[in-house]
Amino acid sequence: MRFWSYFAIASARYQTLLQYRSAAFADLMTQILWGMIKIMVITAFFGVSSGEQPLSLAQVVSYIWLGQALLGMLPWNTDHELVAQIREGGVAYELIRPLDLYWFWFCRTITLRTATTALRSMPMIIFAVWVLPLVGLSEWILSPPADLLTLGVFLISLLAALALACGIHANARRAGMDLVRRRCQSAVPAGDHGVIRDAGTPTPVF
Repeated sequence: MRFWSYFAIASARYQTLLQYRSAAFADLMTQILWGMIKIMVITAFFGVSSGEQPLSLAQVVSYIWLGQALLGMLPWNTDHELVAQIREGGVAYELIRPLDLYWFWFCRTITLRTATTALRSMPMIIFAVWVLPLVGLSEWILSPPADLLTLGVFLISLLAALALACGIHANARRAGMDLVRRRCQSAVPAGDHGVIRDAGTPTPVF
């Protein structure tokens, strides 16, 4: 019974977040631009490097595109509505619900991460797979998985990463209930994500 309650909360929140298409389009263009800048830099490094690299240029390019497409899954931003509830006392309404507060916030966070990621990743994958070859940038494309096993492992890792990111975010918000300033609440996940995400450039390249 509680499962359907959490599902209904996530579904309603998801539909709300999908309404912000203009902001998602602007965010998409920004991430595409940054992805191309990163690829230019990496291509320049590969061009002047004489040593053998642990990853090929195609692998690094695919890594960059995946990092840009899945950026919304990272717990680096915050749920401003939830933060406002904590600061202003509105969280009391959440506490009297017949639901576990942690899992309630966990479901909210899943929708926050997946809605923004869905609006960004699908168009970006289309751009990186089909549009770039049409403009003569075939070496910058997002390469397909090597085989079905690789794809399956990637999807499992993606689900595990989503659960971890949502858990970090929900725990940070729960810890934020003991804090007063919003800046302190946001600093909990924001200070760590840059170290653990490794989404800029794959570490083996260095």
